[in-house]
Amino acid sequence: MVRGLVRFLNNSSLLVALAAAALTVESFIICGIPIRVWLVIEVFFITWCGYIFLRREEGAHYQKSLIYIAVTGSTICFFMTNFFGWQILVASGAIVLVYNLSTKKVQKVSHFIPRQITFLKPAAVGMAWALTTSLWPAYFASDKEAPYYLLALSNFFYITALAICDDIRDMNRDNGVIKTLPIVIGLKTTRIIIVLHLAIAVWLFSYTNEYHIKSISYAYIVCMAAITVLVLNIRPQGNWHIQALTIDGSIILRAIVIMLLAFMA
Repeated sequence: MVRGLVRFLNNSSLLVALAAAALTVESFIICGIPIRVWLVIEVFFITWCGYIFLRREEGAHYQKSLIYIAVTGSTICFFMTNFFGWQILVASGAIVLVYNLSTKKVQKVSHFIPRQITFLKPAAVGMAWALTTSLWPAYFASDKEAPYYLLALSNFFYITALAICDDIRDMNRDNGVIKTLPIVIGLKTTRIIIVLHLAIAVWLFSYTNEYHIKSISYAYIVCMAAITVLVLNIRPQGNWHIQALTIDGSIILRAIVIMLLAFMA
């Protein structure tokens, strides 16, 4: 039953959408901004849209229903919020759209699609997430001079590191199709890059956190250390669904810890 639930959450892209929503809540808390529930819901739906379109070939009838729900939910939220922060949505949406382009339909420019460019593939994912989950909530900040962009940059490195972990997990499937980082430079060097990305994320976060809940700093570092240990155990031969749960679940777990500490502060 548990295995079936994990498989469903992965195949439906609901797990990754929940992770994006959790990271958005975390951004509100770290920035000291009251949580806007409707924006969290919007991030959930637009993330779901992006990932479900990416997996649209996996089970036609099953995925078409989910795509309809995800697109409908995103559209309703966007209209209900009176197009709030549309610049962020357009920017992240453009990244997702280009990232999801089918190489078969745009063969002449297929080499310029982010998914086909080794070093740009994980960075494109990190950028889209940083815009929607971190920079978007900062629109509500009353203190416009606070360096909220550092939080977005921190989460860019964080999500980029996890996107590289996805590439490690998918090595057997991508080999011969997409030249991802671990395929091009090897697992050992790729894991060093992941650790560097996570270290930079913590360093940037330390500057952001000076302005608000200082009590969560140590917990954040502990969470990131645990996440580093978890993701370094991602390997091509591992169970795909369990490793997906490890990667996306780590985002949710960190957000839950920070939410609990903020509640108790």
